[in-house]
Parts: sequence; C-alpha cells; structure tokens
Amino acid sequence: MELTLEEKEKFYESCVRRLPGITTKRDYERMIYDLERLDGLKDSAKYIEECREKIKEIEEAEAKEAEIRNREYGETVDRLQAEAKKENKKANLQKLLVVVAAVVILTILVVLYKFFLYRPLTYNTANTYIQNGYYEEAATLLEDLNYKDSDELYQECLKHVGE
Repeated sequence: MELTLEEKEKFYESCVRRLPGITTKRDYERMIYDLERLDGLKDSAKYIEECREKIKEIEEAEAKEAEIRNREYGETVDRLQAEAKKENKKANLQKLLVVVAAVVILTILVVLYKFFLYRPLTYNTANTYIQNGYYEEAATLLEDLNYKDSDELYQECLKHVGE
C-alpha cells in the first residue's frame, strides 16, 4: 500500500525521532528498511548512509571483540593445556615413585625370605629328612645352603648315600 506525502512526512519525522535511540545492528537495518520506503524524501538518503556507517562500525567492533575473545580463548586453552601437561607429568612421576617403591619393597621381601625364612626352613626340612633316613633328598637341600652346619650335614648325607 502506497503512503501519501503527508503520511510519508509523518513517518519520516517518526524515523528521525527514533534514530538517536538506536544502538543495535538489527535496529539500524530496520531503520534503513523504513527510510527506503520513503523514496528519498527530504534527507532520508543521508540517514540511510549514516545507518549503514553505524552498521559497519558495529560489525567492526564485533569483529574486534571476537578477535579478542578468540585470542583470550586461545591463551586460556594454551594455559589449560600447559597445566594439564604439568599435572600429567606430576601424575606420571607419582606412578613411577609407586612402582619404584613397590620394586624396592618386593626386593627387600625376597631378601628377607631368602636369608631369614628360606634357609632356616630348608635346613629344618633337611634335618627332618636325615632323621627319617632320606639322605639323598636331604643332600639335595643342603648342597648349596650355606647355613649353620649345613656343609657338615651335607657331607654326612653323602656318606650315607654312598653306603
């Protein structure tokens, strides 16, 4: 529907009054649309150009803000990755320490078993074999035992095995 000249002038005045309150890109686009309906009435073309300039300024400001956000995001990602890498190193070091501690403890247990359990148990078992007449089995246990008088008992077993 085509507006009369009087309606266009009222609409033009309404647009001019609204202009100072416009702050968003969408509002400027809407204003351009409204002013273009006036077919160049008065200085509507000048206002259209001003609205386009404002849109351009808004887009440039948005681009700068996006660039800043992207840079900050990148810096945040870099920082978080560095922190994660540091935490991974720390976790790996802790795991390594646990493994080393387990190996040390296991080694100590093996040594304790070998010197404080295995040899006495083997010696006692060999003595039981000797008491029951199983000299060959006792000799096998005493051969490299190196505990108390195991060498003498070994020689004794060899004498009985040879008989």
